[in-house]
Amino acid sequence: MVSAEDAGKLVILVAEAKVSGLAAKTIYEEMARTGRSCPEAIMRERGLEQVSDVGALESAVKKVLDENPNELERYRQGETKLLGFFVGQVMKASSGKADPKKVGEIVSNRLKQ
Repeated sequence: MVSAEDAGKLVILVAEAKVSGLAAKTIYEEMARTGRSCPEAIMRERGLEQVSDVGALESAVKKVLDENPNELERYRQGETKLLGFFVGQVMKASSGKADPKKVGEIVSNRLKQ
């Protein structure tokens, strides 16, 4: 069983964008299964930190756009729903560790160029 205090620590990690919701679920499950009480330690040990570094995210976005020229051309011709495709590809490339909000902002800005 996870104590309210430990669950609160995990909620703070999510609120501070240190982990994604998916990573928080993994951490919570481990806390419940093992009785461990330090979500931040589990986050570090399992490599679940959310990537928020703008430089790293911009690099990942550039790579995804470069690897998908056909979709990029379709986007530029008006298929704006492909924004979600690009965000999804960056998230996939980062194994879900990228901050999705920041990825969305960066992709959106790059597509306007």
